Amino acid sequence: MKILVLLCFVLVITACDSDSSREYTEEDVNRALAEYNFNPDIIEKEGVVLTQITNIPPFKDVSLKLIHHNVNFRQGENELEFVLDKFSLGQKTARSSETSLTEVDDGQYFVTVGKNIKKNLTKQITVDFNKGNNSILAFLCRSYGVSVKSEKAFVFKNIEINQENLGKHTNNINPFLFLNLPKEKQKTVFGKPILLDFYLVNVKLNENGNYVELKIDDQIFKLFNWSAYKITGLKVGKHELSLQVFNSKGHSLKGELLKETKINVEVTEGLIF
Repeated sequence: MKILVLLCFVLVITACDSDSSREYTEEDVNRALAEYNFNPDIIEKEGVVLTQITNIPPFKDVSLKLIHHNVNFRQGENELEFVLDKFSLGQKTARSSETSLTEVDDGQYFVTVGKNIKKNLTKQITVDFNKGNNSILAFLCRSYGVSVKSEKAFVFKNIEINQENLGKHTNNINPFLFLNLPKEKQKTVFGKPILLDFYLVNVKLNENGNYVELKIDDQIFKLFNWSAYKITGLKVGKHELSLQVFNSKGHSLKGELLKETKINVEVTEGLIF
């Protein structure tokens, strides 16, 4: 299963995001993408189909950074500020009409995963830290929910709060798996795709190495690409989805932050109220 490397594009930029950036129009993106042939992975088992989403630009030039100068981390609430480049919060993502995915009314955002999971539309946020070791992951998301999967599009930090209630931060080198979509107890109408999106940090996937195992009820799918997928073919009723990372020998990767993730979703016959 081979996927051609997508060309890197950026979003429509406002002047406050980056003085050196220029605006990219929808026509610019469409013209460049037309030069490529995108071949998604398609995996099918007993009527359930996983289709890799490949017709969206990866936006490898966008970046997210935590401003930590003169910040004293402490137990309890902390005010954190992020700086974003070539990524405008609250704005509709370019080329979104081709994905057949549901738009988020609030536009682009970033997610923080720590003591709590939060969707953020502003660069200044409040985060709770406990005494001892804290981990925080922040990553960018397009307006239709798919996370930006590049080396610059996330922040992953350890925040250590000592007995004197003083804190220091370091880069976190531990592996991390987070299920971004679907959400727990999400409901969808029969025949409508379910978006699968997960975030990996400090873990590389390939056909001869690590892979993500997606389990849908009793069906197991091995994912060798860090991508978003559409899930179709689920029957009406409740379904359990779980994710876990394995190495080439089929052994689950170990780590305090790398655990099996399980959620439940429901497929309904008609309209959801």
